[in-house]
Amino acid sequence: MDELKKIESNGSKITIGSLVTHTQLHGHPLFKSFPLQMLSQAAAMVGAPAIRNRGTVGGNIQSASPAADVVVPLLALDAKLVLASIGGKREIYLKDFHLGPGKTDRKPEELITEIRFDCLEDDRSVFYKLGQRNALAIAIVSLALQISFSSQNEVTKVAIALGSVAPTAVRASNTEDYLLGKTLTDETIRMAREMLTKDIKPISDLRASSEYRDSASQVLLARALKSVMPNSNTSCRGAV
Repeated sequence: MDELKKIESNGSKITIGSLVTHTQLHGHPLFKSFPLQMLSQAAAMVGAPAIRNRGTVGGNIQSASPAADVVVPLLALDAKLVLASIGGKREIYLKDFHLGPGKTDRKPEELITEIRFDCLEDDRSVFYKLGQRNALAIAIVSLALQISFSSQNEVTKVAIALGSVAPTAVRASNTEDYLLGKTLTDETIRMAREMLTKDIKPISDLRASSEYRDSASQVLLARALKSVMPNSNTSCRGAV
């Protein structure tokens, strides 16, 4: 089972074994750099130290919780899962794996073995999570952003994923399409916030109302975009 506990990098291609713990993910130097820091930030916010020491990336994915912390940045990375059984292996995009709260496309005889994705050196990323406290908190809203800029500071690539705002973690495709080719100004960010309401379907529950989640999602998006702007000195702490 040692192969399921490895983190490997081959150029722009990254592979994470399904039994990699959140502590490993948070502490690995690969995820301390700007392109992939959102994964380290998300892993640091899972439960408490004892949970992070035992809990795994594969387990976080298989739980199929709309609020699963590590799932959100992996969705922004357009990650693929490798599932293995006695009959062989198959790959499936993470976005297609989750069917609803607690429901996945995994067959009973299958096991998640690897998570794969690509990342380029000029990518920038950040993860934010809003909870009722700083530890052992289920996300009221979480957001992961991965973005790249041209030499003219125009957005050349962008991925925005959110948790706790739909039956599964979701990509904000309308907002992504709007931001492509634009420079990040106050007006661009304001319009992106408005566009985000088309991408999410938050509910009201014991932790927050749908209206609060909608507003909080917009705030997190604006904060994330400002933190990754070229020449930005904003500190990306991740927690809110």
